[in-house]
Amino acid sequence: VMVCRGLGSSVTTLAVPVFLSLYVWIVSSSAFVWLEHVYDGPSKKHLTSIPAAMYWTSHFLIGEWALIDFSQGAGTRICIACVLFGSMMFSIPLGIIIESVQSSLMMELVENESMMVLTAATDSIDQKEERASRKMSVSPGPEATEEEEEGGGEGEAQSKGHRKRRGSKQVMATGVVGRFKDTDSMLKSRLRQAAFAAKLCGKKLQQKREEAEAQSRLEAAEGPEEEALRAGAR
Repeated sequence: VMVCRGLGSSVTTLAVPVFLSLYVWIVSSSAFVWLEHVYDGPSKKHLTSIPAAMYWTSHFLIGEWALIDFSQGAGTRICIACVLFGSMMFSIPLGIIIESVQSSLMMELVENESMMVLTAATDSIDQKEERASRKMSVSPGPEATEEEEEGGGEGEAQSKGHRKRRGSKQVMATGVVGRFKDTDSMLKSRLRQAAFAAKLCGKKLQQKREEAEAQSRLEAAEGPEEEALRAGAR
């Protein structure tokens, strides 16, 4: 699920690199098919069409030469051009694709961790409230102690003992409530710190994504200019 979310969030960044990779792949396959058929090379039987040549060219572009017999002159020169320029032009978009997917996955991982921290903090707060409510329900209130004093009828000493016990229980309940308030405030502060850290990480990752998008746009804009300069030089 995380990989699918990362790919979905990086679709806009992957559009240009995927198009460039596909363009290099198709142009290389077309060149191999054309030259082998024109010069009647020994690999003509394997490179019967552009889709068939794309299978073999996919090996050539990653540096694995499954076919080694080509026509003299043109076939060998297109192999040299594929080694010097085709592999490089094919690997640059792949690097951009890997980087964008990795950044998207890191962003999803940070978001999931922040959600886990927030969930754990809220669960602990709920548990503390439940424990405090149980302790408060166990301790007797002032009405119960008054009924005990009225129904006892055993003298002033017994009423004093009841009052002492009631005072001690009230002190214990007050201490429990105070500790709960301190714990609650501490958890809330930690929760705010975790939310702030998650927000800061999200901003940093968003800034990296924007920088990657700007760099990809610059590379895409430089491509036509280089082709125009090469055409003018010719």
